[in-house]
Amino acid sequence: MALHWKELGENTSLDTLLKLSRKVPCIVFKHSTRCIISIRVLDGFQDLWDARLNDFHVEFFYLDLLAFGQLSNAIAARLNVPHQSPQVLLIINETCTLHASHSEILSESFNDNIVSQLSVK
Repeated sequence: MALHWKELGENTSLDTLLKLSRKVPCIVFKHSTRCIISIRVLDGFQDLWDARLNDFHVEFFYLDLLAFGQLSNAIAARLNVPHQSPQVLLIINETCTLHASHSEILSESFNDNIVSQLSVK
């Protein structure tokens, strides 16, 4: 089963995402489509989570930084998380409970921390 990404941007606002996070954990992948590192990390993250999809109810959102850079800045300000790219944010109850950037996104410890937080939800 493959991840089903929802695009964060034109049709889905930050307010919509935060409201949804009250009901279900949301993972946001902030991605620069021109950056080879970002592309590789996105592919690796998808591979890691394809195997775990059946274990958790999570909504996955994708933010194209080139198209929606202002939204990334709004996320950074509203959730008090410095902007990075690539970056993954776990949002639960309108709060960023965990975030990582670059190669840390693919680390076992970061992904185990996501699993731990999802298991509590």
